[in-house]
Parts: sequence; structure tokens; C-alpha cells
Amino acid sequence: MDFCLPFGPGNPWEYPQYIKVEDTDAPVADCPPAIYANAGNGDCTANVQIPAISFTDNCSSVTVTTDTPNGTMTSNGGLLLNVPLGTYKITYYIQDDCGNSVTCVTDLVVEDQTAPTPICDEITEVVLSSDGTATAFAGV
Repeated sequence: MDFCLPFGPGNPWEYPQYIKVEDTDAPVADCPPAIYANAGNGDCTANVQIPAISFTDNCSSVTVTTDTPNGTMTSNGGLLLNVPLGTYKITYYIQDDCGNSVTCVTDLVVEDQTAPTPICDEITEVVLSSDGTATAFAGV
């Protein structure tokens, strides 16, 4: 049988032909750099915007979930509230409609980046010793 010839004399056979197209390529992810956040809420926590991950895939759509210290987000990034001081792993899971997947991990670092603000007492009485020195203790 010759599939290139039209049906007719000399090529009378007719058979179904099945062509299966598979996607075996996982998405390609561009993992974001480490995320640094300032614990500026006044209680040593931070509200952090986790960035969306950039990716490409040859399938029609993908699903992205993001594991965070506050649980799993069923979105590509998002807002985390009240993350305490520390270093955490942010894990992105990307899966296409054909079941191919890729994982990307980056760090989230929540730090106290705010310098302390001194509060001065307007009236401080100090008694000098005989050598002209004094010690004043700071209180919280």
C-alpha cells in the first residue's frame, strides 16, 4: 500500500491510521532569586508578596502551586501575612496538562532591617564620683 497515491486502481486498500502525539517535555521554569523582607510590622513579622514564577511550556495550560511557610497557595505566587523572622523555602510546583512537571525552590529571608530608635529621657540626673565620672544605665 502506498499512502502517497490517491485511492483508485492499484491502490484500493483502505485502512485507518492512528497518529498519537505526545508531550513528554516538562515546563521550563525561571526560578526567582532569594526574596528578602523586612519585619516591619512592629511584631517581628512581615507581609511578603511572593513573586509569580516565569515559565514556558509547549502544552496548552499549566497548574502552579506554591508551598510557603504559611501553607500551600493554589496560585502562582501571592501575599503571605505575618511571616516570622527566619529563612524559609518557597517551592513552586508547575505541571502541564500532559502530566509533565518541574519544581523550583528559592529562599525567603525575613529579617529585622529596621535600626532601633533611641528614646532619650529629657531629665536624667547623674551623680559624679570623686574622679568626675558617672555611670548611667539604659533601660527598656
